[in-house]
Amino acid sequence: MMLNILEQGRSTPHRGKKVLCIGGVAAVLVLGAVLAEGGIIVLPFMLTAYVLRDRVALRNGLWLAGSAVLLALSYVPYPTRFETLVMLGYNSDFLFVLAIPFLMLYNGERGPKTAASKYLFYGFYPLHLWVIGLLALAVA
Repeated sequence: MMLNILEQGRSTPHRGKKVLCIGGVAAVLVLGAVLAEGGIIVLPFMLTAYVLRDRVALRNGLWLAGSAVLLALSYVPYPTRFETLVMLGYNSDFLFVLAIPFLMLYNGERGPKTAASKYLFYGFYPLHLWVIGLLALAVA
């Protein structure tokens, strides 16, 4: 919805509609931060990825800066390094920056559109969450 509103604002010649669309994007960002899972990180991430898709260095720089800010906000020193790392595991929003290497691998072309690739990605999402859940149980 946020990107659709943004595109509506870009395509209209009317200044008033542009301002209204900017307000709409801001409203989605604010509401999404409160209501959407991961909204406080995911929505700005998506917005910068879309708006700066042709300016990769600026996009990655903003993401690195945002990640540093999130790390600084979530870092609390505990009595041991292990406890500090465990707590950073719970407050791991700053790790969104790990998406950068994978995005850098994208060459701009659509991947294969076969049934095998379709079901591979349908299966990957729940499977990787299951593996992460098992790892969390094993560590705890």
